[in-house]
Amino acid sequence: MRMIEIEKEQENPKMNNLRNFYERALQEFGTSDEDLWLQYIQEELGPWGQPENCGKIHWRAMKFLEGQSAESFTSKHALFQSGRL
Repeated sequence: MRMIEIEKEQENPKMNNLRNFYERALQEFGTSDEDLWLQYIQEELGPWGQPENCGKIHWRAMKFLEGQSAESFTSKHALFQSGRL
């Protein structure tokens, strides 16, 4: 997460680096950290991202998250899409 923060602090952050850092974090925490998946989706919706990647990330999140994390992700994602999060 610190690598993501450092890259975002750069004058011109490189989205490829951010994607790589998110992917590394997801390898470690992807089955339990729904907020990490949401942050990744938000990053793709940002100025350097590619919004068309959001569907793939969402699908992967639903595949990897387990139990309460999956339910929480679904709720938070719905709130995010409606502009309430």
